[in-house]
Amino acid sequence: MAKSKMQLANKAWRNVSKNYEWHTHFPSKKAWKTFCREQAKYTALDAIDDNDPLKGYSDAELRVQQEIMDWF
Repeated sequence: MAKSKMQLANKAWRNVSKNYEWHTHFPSKKAWKTFCREQAKYTALDAIDDNDPLKGYSDAELRVQQEIMDWF
């Protein structure tokens, strides 16, 4: 079964943010997961708006990394 765009984006946010050790800056694991889920909504919607849908996990991860780099 293929994963939805939201699921791909959520997994990408969790993995990328954990690689950057952002998960340690939240008061709880639940707060970190909520943050990732909220950001995944925007990532999935932006991909649709840009007419560049997420084709797989690697696309989602690349988009998340680009979004994080845009913040800095």
